[in-house]
Amino acid sequence: MQALASGILSLDMAMGIGGYPKGRLIELFGAESSGKTTVALQAVAETQKSGGYVAYIDAENSLDIEYAENLGVKSESLIFAQPDTGEEAFYMLNEFVKTGALDLIIVDSVAALTPASEIDGVTIPGQQAKMMSEQLSKLVSKVNQTKTVIIFINQVRSTMRGIFTNKETTPGGSALKFYSSVRIEVKSGEKIKDGIDTIGKKTTLHTVKNKVAAPYKKPTVINIFGEGFVQEIDIVTSAIQVGVVTKLGEWYSFNGQKLGRGTFGVKEYLATHPAVFEALSSLTREALQFN
Repeated sequence: MQALASGILSLDMAMGIGGYPKGRLIELFGAESSGKTTVALQAVAETQKSGGYVAYIDAENSLDIEYAENLGVKSESLIFAQPDTGEEAFYMLNEFVKTGALDLIIVDSVAALTPASEIDGVTIPGQQAKMMSEQLSKLVSKVNQTKTVIIFINQVRSTMRGIFTNKETTPGGSALKFYSSVRIEVKSGEKIKDGIDTIGKKTTLHTVKNKVAAPYKKPTVINIFGEGFVQEIDIVTSAIQVGVVTKLGEWYSFNGQKLGRGTFGVKEYLATHPAVFEALSSLTREALQFN
């Protein structure tokens, strides 16, 4: 099966085929500020880097273009839309898929796909779930005939179940869970500090559903605030697993050449030596049998 690189090599490994499966629906979900949008934007930047075309449906009206550009997104070539209703968002989505020209579409987010009736003041219980079910059942057969990957960003919400328990749920009913080929839970972890300052956090990407390979993989990546996931560290971590990079004590080496001491030493070296970074990345993907 063909795959679209996520821009996070350890996530590509976790999905088992080298990236997001083409022609499929993907759900990225997690708590507020867990890094969901950053995961999606890394895929946007990676797709554009390889010459692909991307659309971003910003139903939340919250995309920070400056932050996206910091992650490598080329905003001038990004197809950008801000629908007013859930129905309008799905109309745009279907039109984008119909062209067959797009490699990636991001929908941000499911919670913001509000039915028109609700915006008009008519609240009907279960209306959003019904809309999602109807629209996704039609969309999935269309996207399966294309190379397009559609990533839905979704939020985790807690609902009280009795006095002492609560249950985490995602908006939009169960249809997206059913129709998604891959579901990835994004979770914040340990803080990354520089002295007394918190500069980032570790983020776990858990493949809770995977219809194209084995599920339940949990790569952990480093997310630096304002910069996104540190690709240099992520690739070196993956390279060690396949024997492309060796580690002796705190020192990392590649082809007999020292890359640096400690993970952030490696980051600094590879950030200033792009040719070495590309060679290391290429050999690692080759060792993993990814294109």
